[in-house]
Amino acid sequence: MLLALGGVLIAALALRLALAMRGQWMIDYDEAVTGLAAKHILEGERPIFMFSVPYMGPVESYLTAVVFAAAGISRATLKVIPFALSLAFIGLTFCLAREILNARAALIAALLAALPPVYATVHEMKAWGSTIETLVFGTLLLLMAVHLIYREADARQQTRLYLIGGVVIGLAFWVHFLVAYYLITIGLVLFWRDRRFFLRRPIWMAVPTFFLGSLPFWIYNIQHPLTSFRYLLGGSSKPVFAPHIGYLDVAQHLVARDLPHVLGVPWNWAGSMGVEWFARGMAGLAAVAFLVVAAWRVRQIARRKGSDGWVGQPIDLPLIFVPVVLVVYVFSGFGKPAVNAYGIDASGRYLIPLLAILPILLAAALDALGRRRLLLACGALLVILGLNLYSNYAAQPLKMFQSPYFNRLPASSKDLIQYLRDNGLRHVWTDIGIALPLMFDSGEDILATDYFAPWVASNNYFPAVRRAVTDADTSAYVVIGLPGQPTRLESKLRELGVGYTVKELSPYVVLVPRSRKVLPTEVSGQLGFQY
Repeated sequence: MLLALGGVLIAALALRLALAMRGQWMIDYDEAVTGLAAKHILEGERPIFMFSVPYMGPVESYLTAVVFAAAGISRATLKVIPFALSLAFIGLTFCLAREILNARAALIAALLAALPPVYATVHEMKAWGSTIETLVFGTLLLLMAVHLIYREADARQQTRLYLIGGVVIGLAFWVHFLVAYYLITIGLVLFWRDRRFFLRRPIWMAVPTFFLGSLPFWIYNIQHPLTSFRYLLGGSSKPVFAPHIGYLDVAQHLVARDLPHVLGVPWNWAGSMGVEWFARGMAGLAAVAFLVVAAWRVRQIARRKGSDGWVGQPIDLPLIFVPVVLVVYVFSGFGKPAVNAYGIDASGRYLIPLLAILPILLAAALDALGRRRLLLACGALLVILGLNLYSNYAAQPLKMFQSPYFNRLPASSKDLIQYLRDNGLRHVWTDIGIALPLMFDSGEDILATDYFAPWVASNNYFPAVRRAVTDADTSAYVVIGLPGQPTRLESKLRELGVGYTVKELSPYVVLVPRSRKVLPTEVSGQLGFQY
């Protein structure tokens, strides 16, 4: 079985490497922040949170700093930790499915996690500092919950589980609040098994280790009183795209757009609306798998009324997890930004935990089918894997690795970096989607900042860089333009009587005011925004 699992991990790594190479190791600006943080850690900084967001612990950046120290700073080495954590997640999925089901189903679940729909593959590969970490921490918590709730653990084992669980919850809480999906699920199961559980002594054993695991979070919020909570509960955390969207709108968008994207393939990644039906079919297949397993469990409960309650088996954890994710997504702030006028996939990443639990539900259904119709179960597994692999093939690599907020990056910015260096242009005004990858790829030889930062405060990741670009005698503007067509910025500079030079490096256009300094406030109406 371990040999087979090793083969599954090799297949998982091969798929992810193939996608990364197809995409020419493209990174988006959120990944660049993770890489820049790792670089700064190597240089002696010790951040507690990711830059400009006081609620994401930079655990991935600290791990990546170790990789950078050993293998150098590059896009490829930036991906090492997400790749490694992705393999760890597949291994934990195997362990969890084995505890919930059996060894055969565990191998099926691991295979489905190794070769998932493209949305899961890509987001597990992204160095976002929280996505794959949440899946690893969450799956580990579910695994410990199975042992704690459904296995006969002696007092010593229970103590160990509570203490370790507290540390894991603390770390996950520091990394991202998305761990709430897992905690709510486990909490519901514990509550229904024992209404007074949260008043009993064992649960409180995890409290001190929780604070130990999340210690950096609390140190920061003592030094900067409750900054994280004020950020998340205050105006800066409210959805920018759809502040007045209702819960019904979010639910409708979830069914019509979010789930087909996440469980199938986003049609803007495939470059064709024709893939829409494929995406909806994949979402439908996932829904069928959930309903089949849920119906089987309800039938079991009906046959055993009053014997062990409706949360009496480990399979109940993943079954409860699915509606918990959907309900929290709709009624929290997670889902609202998805409903926007620009078609931005602003919230799909918050549904990734569904993809983490789906392999176990599919494995349960296939394993049950295999007991009666082995060939049919094998055929169904091959069809699901084939559909998953097709979604990875159909998605265009230079589209799927773009940021949802800025999707105009070319595969490489080497020509732009070389031009800026050759002409002594070390300071740049540009869109945040260009700025941070430019800084990472140039090793911060070039300092770039967002020209909209005064209006979009969260885009000001590096205030010192913004000050440097503002104070520089000469700062270039880098915008996206069409070949041979003047940009609106050029027209505005001529209107202002400012002498400038212009260079096309498709899709980039580099404009350098020469006769005097020009700040973004003078030309903001002509800078453009992709949406």
